[in-house]
Amino acid sequence: MKTALGSDPRLNGDGLVDCFKDQLLIVMLKRLGGGPLRIPIEEMDRTGTDLASFRLVGDDFVVSLFKPH
Repeated sequence: MKTALGSDPRLNGDGLVDCFKDQLLIVMLKRLGGGPLRIPIEEMDRTGTDLASFRLVGDDFVVSLFKPH
């Protein structure tokens, strides 16, 4: 993978995924038009049973939501 982060030899595996997770919010906001995103605190509180999975698949950063068993 050739990206600014991917070219750093110290970042591989989980280290690379952690760096991409830090950029995820920025990318998602840009996809939504870059404007302010307002999320009610009540909606944030309702995510307590949800989990997110982050992984690299080829040249893609894949994010999945799931509920634990």
